[in-house]
Amino acid sequence: MLDPICKTVRVPGSPDRAFEIFTRKIADWWPVEEFSVSAGQSGVPITVVFEVSTGGRVYEVMPDGTESTWAEVLECQTGEGFVLNWHPGRDASEGTRVSVAFAASDAGTTEVTLVHDGWQTLGDQAEKVHGNYDGGWALVLGVHFVGVFEEQAAE
Repeated sequence: MLDPICKTVRVPGSPDRAFEIFTRKIADWWPVEEFSVSAGQSGVPITVVFEVSTGGRVYEVMPDGTESTWAEVLECQTGEGFVLNWHPGRDASEGTRVSVAFAASDAGTTEVTLVHDGWQTLGDQAEKVHGNYDGGWALVLGVHFVGVFEEQAAE
């Protein structure tokens, strides 16, 4: 059994602000050139949408205008966190679980913790996919998501 992937970053501002940037502004910071279904097909999506409510979806709009679902939102509490059935490029039955929590920490910052587990749904591919996501989440969360806050501070 593979261990969950856990990544934690700290960003300036409130949990509500960090949640808002992560979800509603995902198209502004997610590295679609590298991490999208379209990228796997030598393209770039038109946009990425995070429907911020339980029962919503996270999806990309492909270059041809069709949608490719990345995840279903299983739980969502604005400003606190969400849980996803995560399966970009795969059937929902092969989804893994991604949860992201936003918690106020010292000096006006927010701690953002991502946990990715449920690898057993991927069968023989689990170990390879786990390895790819371990480095991928470090880049997506630790560089691109955090980078939005660094850019705003520099302005």
